[in-house]
Amino acid sequence: MFHYKDFNVKFSKKSDLMCKFPTIILFTLFILSTVKLKAQNKYAVIVGINDYYETTAQKSVYSLKGCVNDAMSMKSLLMNRFEFESKNINLLTNQNATQENLINALNETIAKSKAGDVVVFYYSGHGAFINNSFLNGDPIKKGYNQSLIMSNLFAKNYGCLVKDNTLKKIFNKFVEKKVILTSIFDCCFSGGMAATLVLPYDTPYSDDPNYFAPASESDTLAKKVMNMDIVTTSDVKFDMNADLTLNDAEKIARPAETPNSKFATLAASQSYYKAAETWDESGVPHGAFTKALLGIYEQNKIDIPLSKIIDNINNQVSKIQLYTQSPEFQLDPSRNTTNLIGLPVETKLAAPITANSVGTKGGNIVINAGYNKGIAIGNVLTNNSTQITITRIYADSALAKLKTGVVVKTGERFILTDPYRTSKPYLKIYINASKLKTPDYIKAFNTEVLPLSKLNSYQDYNNWKRDDSSPSFLFSLNITGEGKQALQKAMNRPFCIFLPIPADLSAKIKKSLGKEQSVKLVDTPNEADRVLYLNYAIDSKNKKSYFVFNYRMPVNYIGYDAFKFSSYSTYSNTLTLNNAETINLLSAIKETTYALVRSKTTHWINTYPRK
Repeated sequence: MFHYKDFNVKFSKKSDLMCKFPTIILFTLFILSTVKLKAQNKYAVIVGINDYYETTAQKSVYSLKGCVNDAMSMKSLLMNRFEFESKNINLLTNQNATQENLINALNETIAKSKAGDVVVFYYSGHGAFINNSFLNGDPIKKGYNQSLIMSNLFAKNYGCLVKDNTLKKIFNKFVEKKVILTSIFDCCFSGGMAATLVLPYDTPYSDDPNYFAPASESDTLAKKVMNMDIVTTSDVKFDMNADLTLNDAEKIARPAETPNSKFATLAASQSYYKAAETWDESGVPHGAFTKALLGIYEQNKIDIPLSKIIDNINNQVSKIQLYTQSPEFQLDPSRNTTNLIGLPVETKLAAPITANSVGTKGGNIVINAGYNKGIAIGNVLTNNSTQITITRIYADSALAKLKTGVVVKTGERFILTDPYRTSKPYLKIYINASKLKTPDYIKAFNTEVLPLSKLNSYQDYNNWKRDDSSPSFLFSLNITGEGKQALQKAMNRPFCIFLPIPADLSAKIKKSLGKEQSVKLVDTPNEADRVLYLNYAIDSKNKKSYFVFNYRMPVNYIGYDAFKFSSYSTYSNTLTLNNAETINLLSAIKETTYALVRSKTTHWINTYPRK
């Protein structure tokens, strides 16, 4: 109850009261607005489905790995960073994540929410692409719908599906009540789930399975998409091996189309694209999109606007991690300057992640927080007496090595002070280095290689054939006459030459890549998965020459190989580089290395520099 006496206001005269009355009104309005702000409720419906079921007891081969982790991590994020109360978060996972339960949860949230409240809907699981001939003339949908796939695949009449139209109807109810709604989808084909589409082509079918989703393509654990054939009746259970076809002429207004809707939707991929699962630095499975979102808050102690969140997700998913999916975002323009959940951006520091000691095990301290709360291997936690570094991680707990002589009592509180993460390398690389520095290297190159490059039989990165009979030569540039010897052994056949990298430049490359946790630099080519070589290439069309830095299998001898070059390459017009040119080259080699890592693993590339 608000009482004026609580503020100890004294008035000596009637005139004093009258002159102070406007101030009292303003102060009262301020207090009431503050009370209203505090009364604002925050609700969330969070869905994460790993386990899909053909029957009540039989798990589907199309089950996923990281969706429940996604859901639990999002719940922790909302509670820790945005002060959601646990009682206001409806979490549906695995068997509980059915169409009926989801729709009920959303409708219950609509019923109890009021204007100005905040609601977050999050989904991680499979997404379906639906042929719908009734929408062939729709300029947006162009004959297709999207759908969430719930866990009970055995439900009759497509009862495991939650179609985009269903979601839009529900979301529009939030918008009508002037609730601030944010929907987040980490599933395939999610771009059009609740928003307007931007379609790159008239058809989703292509010969390139890395970018589009042909109907005949089967699912993998790394992709949140299912394989489907034509279903001709609607009275059967959902067929995992079916190309889904439904007829639905209904057109529902999209939430983002309502003026001042304050609605935002964040989607893992475009409408015709697949979304990937990944394994984070600690080996914990997540959706790649969700991992990117969580990483933003991992590395930022202060709140950030949605526009910056979008930029960071795009940069991480597409440019750094090099996944083929392209996240898609649709939002009311006013949401650009709000935070993730649609409220003003907080200026205060976020409360740190905390954990308590719950015991010791074999020289390790056990804490009561794990990856569901955002803890990872390599994290540093601190209390008044010591620091601990996480060495092993579980869902709700973690282990950290204790320093010799340090005693930690049960119940001691630790604060996460460094989000640094460690991981094992995915790729072993050898840098083929010359003993010669650049000036002497160029002299030897001009003598041994340049004359050969003018011959018709010289093949390079820009001009080569897959020919087992054409030899490849590995030059050292330390031996006089290497060029003549190679020419004699080529015996008038087409040939390729691979070169070491100048000593001074190779040292800089090693220093740069040595900071990357995703790769391991090895001492010999025989240990390596790939070797970085130089090749002198000539673009006859443009009459230009350049040096190509190319990753390929080791060339340890003068031999024959059909696969001479790989696509993992970058180039430099010259080897005599200034500081700016060197920085640009090192950045290009790093990007090429990341692309090579991505080709070998679906794991998240650890961007924390090696300590």
